[in-house]
Amino acid sequence: MSASDYHDAFAERLRAAMAMRGWTQSELARRYRFAARLSLTPSTSSVRHWLSGQSMPRVRSLRVLCDVLDVSADWLLGRSPTIESLGPRAASLDEADRLALAQHAEFLVARAERRRRYRVGA
Repeated sequence: MSASDYHDAFAERLRAAMAMRGWTQSELARRYRFAARLSLTPSTSSVRHWLSGQSMPRVRSLRVLCDVLDVSADWLLGRSPTIESLGPRAASLDEADRLALAQHAEFLVARAERRRRYRVGA
């Protein structure tokens, strides 16, 4: 898997996690800044670069993203096929909702893989 593939997989998972919460790029950036106690970074453009697959967050940023989005780093990085932990907010979801979220995330990842294969011409 090339670096570009890793970036694309991360971007797709990041979009899926945001979609599960109904967040925009600016909302994610705002929540990130609050969680990291930062006033300026990451900007909405940093989030845009992450979402487009142009760049990856640094380790500290990844840790904060996982906390803010309530997902595991392994899932966000594409190392795990399912969301391993939804953290403390999972208690407010019933099993059907958790299953629906996991299935939707898996659908988005599969769609990204199909698009990637189509672009490559495989």
